Amino acid sequence: MPQGTGKTAAIEALVRMLGISLSDTAAFGDDSNDVDMLRLCGTGVAVANAVEEARAAADCITASNDDDGVALWIERSIL
Repeated sequence: MPQGTGKTAAIEALVRMLGISLSDTAAFGDDSNDVDMLRLCGTGVAVANAVEEARAAADCITASNDDDGVALWIERSIL
């Protein structure tokens, strides 16, 4: 992947376009390629079956992706 591209670059561009703060964002991940994104956003959420590196980088852990972890976190934390 070319330097300066990827998940974190996309998130940074999106928050600039929307005029919001990174601290007001949440990211969800399960693998080592999600670590930078989990650390970048205001709230990093790893699913329970994520690799250890992703769980360690996250602010919180939700149920596994097989158990609708992302949806559960959104229902409990945002809705």
